[in-house]
Amino acid sequence: MPANIKNYSTKLQQNPWAVCLTCSLFFLYEFIQMNMFNSISPELIKTFHMNASELGNFSAMYLYATTAFVFFVGASLDKFSVRKLVLTAMASCIIFTALFAVSSSLEMAKIFRFLSGISGAYCFLSCMVLASRWIPSKQLALASGLIVTMAMIGGTFAQTPLTLIVSQVGWRSAMLIDSLLGVVFLIAMYFIISDYPKIYEKKETAKVVNSDSMSKNIMLAITSKQNWIAGTYTSLMNLMILVIGATWGNAYLETVHHISRADASFATMMIYIGTIIGSPLVGWYSDSIKSRKQPMLYGAVISLVLSIFVIYSTGISATTIAVTFFLLGLITSTQIISYPLIFESNAKNITGSSESLASVLILGGGAVCQNLYGIFLDNAWNGTILEGARIYSTSNHIYAFNMIPIAFAISIALALMVKETNCKHIDEA
Repeated sequence: MPANIKNYSTKLQQNPWAVCLTCSLFFLYEFIQMNMFNSISPELIKTFHMNASELGNFSAMYLYATTAFVFFVGASLDKFSVRKLVLTAMASCIIFTALFAVSSSLEMAKIFRFLSGISGAYCFLSCMVLASRWIPSKQLALASGLIVTMAMIGGTFAQTPLTLIVSQVGWRSAMLIDSLLGVVFLIAMYFIISDYPKIYEKKETAKVVNSDSMSKNIMLAITSKQNWIAGTYTSLMNLMILVIGATWGNAYLETVHHISRADASFATMMIYIGTIIGSPLVGWYSDSIKSRKQPMLYGAVISLVLSIFVIYSTGISATTIAVTFFLLGLITSTQIISYPLIFESNAKNITGSSESLASVLILGGGAVCQNLYGIFLDNAWNGTILEGARIYSTSNHIYAFNMIPIAFAISIALALMVKETNCKHIDEA
């Protein structure tokens, strides 16, 4: 490596924001994988001859795997090198994405979808563990917002841009292009990600972390009521992304609001654009007013109102829908506040385990609801078939979409139950 490049790489390895945001390229990449079914589902239905329930289950295979392995991942991040784990997981995801692209059967495609989900279990937790080491507590919500913003850039790419690529080259070639993008990210991560800043007390931290077993750390995380409340709040607030943005948004908008696929894809993309803007904004606001609870409550209330508008408004234009979805993405960004809230509410040596519980709830809830939406459609289906594919009516989709306002209503109750930290870690309070 040339000396000037090596020196620049060394400087970046000790820049807190460079390290955290480069690690979040992994989160960005995994979010493409998590949300791409909204763009490729019509092609997958034709290729593998699926109905709505089968498609929902197929898409959710990623989240099933992430949920199943995330507790192990959280505990491993507390004990082993984050850098090594992240690079290994990223490389694995790239390989499994390429294999998914060339799968000749639905069974093989499901296996590779599941395996890429295992590597995805590392993407967010690794970013949060690094942020807790590199970023001061008073800026942690802002850091969380920026990390989630990186993921939303991936989610944005998985909408209209990916839809256009698929229309030009087909879903298989689009997935191979996706794999090449991952290789570019992996190279950047290799040269910049570092486990600790120079001022971090590695010996003391290692001593504390290694004194506790993985099972003990997991039990400490599980027995915290605050972790359950915060994780469930974020899971429910995240359904606009994990259910509507990831899989069912285009179908809902085309059927219920009678807009074109291009307009529907643009509208669902606006959820991610709203979250890109909202995540750092919400994080900054929470840090500045020194409150976690207040913005969480406001976000849930406003999201409930907006979701009801989406369901029960008729004859609205594609532009109005896009603006509403943008606002939903912006407001539901209050879900990112749970991450610093959990960090502040738990001992530092169980950060990974505590955040992993939240991830189990968030991703597990998303997986269940992705599949549940398809089940609701099939249960309400009136038997109409066109060219071998089931046709779902407006009433079918409205019936399934009602899970979104119900989720926001529950989020209001959860926000009221949260114990305020005032942006201080328990050791600082």
